Amino acid sequence: MLMNNLKVICIIIFMVPSYLNFENLMGCQNANSKNAYNFFYKIPIVHLNGKLDNIADSFTIISHNGVMVYRFPYTQSMEDIENKIQIERKYRYFVFKDHEKNGYIFTPSNSINILEVNVDSTLKSLAFSGTNYFDSENDKLTETVVIGGSYKYSEKYIPKLKYDYSYPDTTIFYFSEELKGLEFSFSEELEKKVNQKIGMVNMIHKEYYDSVHQIQIPLRKFEFRVKRDYNFKDSALTPILNKYDQLRKQR
Repeated sequence: MLMNNLKVICIIIFMVPSYLNFENLMGCQNANSKNAYNFFYKIPIVHLNGKLDNIADSFTIISHNGVMVYRFPYTQSMEDIENKIQIERKYRYFVFKDHEKNGYIFTPSNSINILEVNVDSTLKSLAFSGTNYFDSENDKLTETVVIGGSYKYSEKYIPKLKYDYSYPDTTIFYFSEELKGLEFSFSEELEKKVNQKIGMVNMIHKEYYDSVHQIQIPLRKFEFRVKRDYNFKDSALTPILNKYDQLRKQR
């Protein structure tokens, strides 16, 4: 069964997504671990004229001593002394401790701007969560393919009943041994069943005619992928974590 946020995306496929609010599906790491991994996604968007665009981006999640850090990229435009526009890639950091109600968003610039926010609502608006890519009652396994390389094999599922157009016609799960030990899961139920970690999910929607808007909706593929980052480095992270500790002590 599709998660609610993906159903919303499918319903508003004709909107140009300068904002896209998603829910967070990341699980927390072990409290004593120090891990970083990147979450990549590609979302197809169909405009009123039938044109298909894809929104592709990523964010990084770091777990350090029981503290979760979500690092979100953004771009900032600045004009230099020659009146040329320079575009710089920067990051915002959402820092919180598991099971705590509030966390902090840090935006480093000349100084660090800090905003205290609710953890649940922030995760819902900035990342992915509460997802259910696999429905054991409705999803039927149709094919298993041995791949090799980064992914050991894949499993293809189709819904026994497609309740509405927001449900994919096909969902493909790619299993990887490289993610063992990560407390992240696309589907805990399916991973326990096969004793493998899911590293990528593709959700495919067939082409169809939308009689309401009177346009042909092309084939679309939603892609979600998680990959561990063994070489993660960020010099801004240490002062942010130190400031976070100070703020928690002042509560």
